Amino acid sequence: MKNYTLIDYAKLFFAVCIVVIHTDVFLSTRLSSWMILHGICRLAVPFFFITSGFFFGKKLLKSKNIKQDLVKYCKRLFVPFCFWLILDYYHLYSIVNGTGNLFLKTIQYLIFCPWGAMWYVLALLVSVPIVTFFYKKDKLKLLWFISIFLYFFALLCNCYYFLIDSTPFKTIIDKYMEIAITGRNGIFFALFFVTTGVIISKYENKINFKINNILLPIFYIIFIVEILLIKGSSYLDDHSLFISFLFLIPSLLIFTLQFISKKDTTKIRNYSTGIYFSHRFILICLTLILLLFNITLSNIIIFFIVIVIDVLLLTVLYKIDNKWINKVIK
Repeated sequence: MKNYTLIDYAKLFFAVCIVVIHTDVFLSTRLSSWMILHGICRLAVPFFFITSGFFFGKKLLKSKNIKQDLVKYCKRLFVPFCFWLILDYYHLYSIVNGTGNLFLKTIQYLIFCPWGAMWYVLALLVSVPIVTFFYKKDKLKLLWFISIFLYFFALLCNCYYFLIDSTPFKTIIDKYMEIAITGRNGIFFALFFVTTGVIISKYENKINFKINNILLPIFYIIFIVEILLIKGSSYLDDHSLFISFLFLIPSLLIFTLQFISKKDTTKIRNYSTGIYFSHRFILICLTLILLLFNITLSNIIIFFIVIVIDVLLLTVLYKIDNKWINKVIK
């Protein structure tokens, strides 16, 4: 398989962006903080989804047994999913404490929005089998169009909630969010990006990179304009889904595909995965220690502490190179 160097570096950068989001570094309402948070950090998750789709698509292209490869892929995701759900359970407790029955809330979040950033893994476990089914039927283009409409539902559950104010549809969205918690899942969010990633992997040799290089900055400018236009509008969830992602994220992936080298970037790839999986647990532990000793630190200091501890811990664990440990950090 080709070594897509820039993808690995981009994933590491975006993994750090996820830590930025979860440590509230740019929680300020100042325009500069708002633009960094939404104009850069919010690109992370859709980029992860589309690259996951791209590399899974490569597996499908050379697969001799698609069903077997799908099961293997899902098993590979399921192990870290369960492991980090257990370690990060305090995150859920802190969210729902005093807001209802903890057991029922646990079931609800487990089904619809797993805590500790594991909703991303669940979204892959849902979307990848769907994409595989349509791939086997040679109906990927049909699924792509369907996924666009589904993504617009996710938008209404997020940044574009203001569009349904004073409409009957608002009641439907409110009821859905009360039950499902978020529109960021494998059906409404991940499906478009995973499907697009698989399609790009299938037609990679036919891509006109020169045209994409011209379009990418234009798409990003449109994205920034969109962020500014809807700033201050009423929204639900985490204000992270934008219309511009439909063309900006695929263009960003295509741009990274041009940078191929013989350089081994496996370590970079491992650190991006490890940071994503483990940072929430480290943040929980740090938060509890600070509460225990009544210490107050700025969000930026907390961010750097989490990153330093995470990198040091992962470095040690990668040196140990235990197959069971590797299953949950690679």
